[in-house]
Amino acid sequence: MNHSHLQNQSIEPIRWPAPVIRLSLRWDGERWLIASEHRVKSMTLPAPASLPDGDKSRGFWIETIDREGRVRHRDVMADPLLGMEQFSPDGAIKRLDHPAHNVEIEVLIPDLPELAEVHVVSNSVARRGDREHGPSRTQLSIRGRTPNDGRDGPDGSDLNDRDHGNPDHPDDADRHGHGTSDEGEPRRPA
Repeated sequence: MNHSHLQNQSIEPIRWPAPVIRLSLRWDGERWLIASEHRVKSMTLPAPASLPDGDKSRGFWIETIDREGRVRHRDVMADPLLGMEQFSPDGAIKRLDHPAHNVEIEVLIPDLPELAEVHVVSNSVARRGDREHGPSRTQLSIRGRTPNDGRDGPDGSDLNDRDHGNPDHPDDADRHGHGTSDEGEPRRPA
């Protein structure tokens, strides 16, 4: 799936209330993975956030992507990996970086059958000495769903129907928890 166009496209609205998934996303010091998924029968989520500068927007956000590669929901939040600010008595602000460590965040995403992936996107402001680069995008599959795969099972049912997901099956566990950068390698978001 080509994701270079995702930031600038409009988001197709979702009719609320609808089913929702509460995802726990974990940064293990090297990559993002889905730690747990809890389904909520029905609720309404806030409107999707927009990116004011499109591909050049700075920050951290979570996108829910359908099998067609369209963004269906976006939640912008503070980057949990950036460290913290320290204020000196004279009012100066300094950002303190912290070593790689485990971080866990919870997000709410729509739970519609056509949704297949969650993208964790980081496009942080370059710090002194850092070279400028584009956003880091980690793609995580929603359990039991595979993007761009409309294959039918032998009984005619969709193999990607969420009821077919099995976290104990090695193939599902692998699809479920492995995040990669755009280049296919696990990496820390920039």
